[in-house]
Amino acid sequence: MGIINLLYNRLTKKEKKSINTRYGSAFIRTMYRHHEKLIERLVSDLVNKEQTHLKILDLSEVGGELIASLIRTNIDAEYTLVDRSKDNLCIAKAMLGEDITYIEKESREFLSEAQSESYDVIICTGTFKGITLGTFIKESKRVIKSNGKIVVLIGLKDSMPELKRLCYKVLVQHPEKITKFISASQYPSSRREVEKICSKGGFRTVACGQARQIFGFASGKRLVRWLSDARILEHYEEMLNLKNKQVRESFIKFVEEEQVQWITHKFVYGIWEKN
Repeated sequence: MGIINLLYNRLTKKEKKSINTRYGSAFIRTMYRHHEKLIERLVSDLVNKEQTHLKILDLSEVGGELIASLIRTNIDAEYTLVDRSKDNLCIAKAMLGEDITYIEKESREFLSEAQSESYDVIICTGTFKGITLGTFIKESKRVIKSNGKIVVLIGLKDSMPELKRLCYKVLVQHPEKITKFISASQYPSSRREVEKICSKGGFRTVACGQARQIFGFASGKRLVRWLSDARILEHYEEMLNLKNKQVRESFIKFVEEEQVQWITHKFVYGIWEKN
């Protein structure tokens, strides 16, 4: 993983803590293997078509690990990393160096402002923070070059039902802590829906699959700490802040009362090419 190449001693204490949290998570380590498979397939396709001097955009908000993987394959490209988190960008810069373009901005805002046909590859994996799949596809078609590719990994609507059920219970218990209501319906319900959205948006399928990953936690405290650090169910956290002591204690209590030890993540992944 990219962390191997980090100049670790140059990082601040806060950056080191963030790195240790990210790579110490079994969830992140396991999901990264799925990301790596996507990158391997992308590299294979680019090499077979002898594409050189590419412009690659990464919107994944995973700290630059995917760009690090591409760089190790010696793909001839200019890389742009977009992340709304200044901390993530600092960590990525320590890992990747000065030759990458780093932009602190929301993915949706960046795409809406990007020039037409300016990138050969756009990568968007993880939780699609701040942007729906439909919006991403629409903007990508304009921004990406002819025969350009998008790399997608997105959670499904019914992913992590164990955690969502608990989130709703905490919301009911602490209505006074709710700041706003966020709909989770922005996520697709199946692989078929993802392929339909991509096809309708002007992209043909190069590779696509659906999978699920099950993760276990030794205690309620560890599960809630991971949930807060990883920000996997971020739209729920926008409604209710898990960093609030009362909210965290309630969440841990529900986890332990219902003996929730496993969570199930369902997702679709693939590569699509612009028609």
